[in-house]
Amino acid sequence: RVVAIYAEGIRDGRRFIEVSRRVSPKKPIIILKSARTRSGGRAAETHTGSLMVRDEIFDAACRAAGIIRAGDIEELLDYTKAFAMSPPPRGDRVGVIAYTGAGCVMSADAIEDYGLRLAELSEETMETLRTYTPPFGVL
Repeated sequence: RVVAIYAEGIRDGRRFIEVSRRVSPKKPIIILKSARTRSGGRAAETHTGSLMVRDEIFDAACRAAGIIRAGDIEELLDYTKAFAMSPPPRGDRVGVIAYTGAGCVMSADAIEDYGLRLAELSEETMETLRTYTPPFGVL
């Protein structure tokens, strides 16, 4: 249901991106890439032989191939669990339910950062949600 990867380096970057482009529309690919810094790159090179790739280049390649980057091991595991328990997302629209205005604002920023769109809900959906929203809630 999901591909989770921990990588210190990718030996054949072109092939990795090519395969990921074919797989990611059917199965989410989440990667935790370490060796992002000069020190980390040198450390990884000593035991893997992998050459360091600038993180901005790797990030752009991942975005182009539909790969989701995790920032740490907890994120890798959280993404993996969420995708394993959910059907594949359809489209690029995201809905947010949050307890605070700050949660909504930070979610909206993250949605745009990842190239997604905040969903615009129909009036019918808004009416349904209002029945579950406490008096202090905002839609």
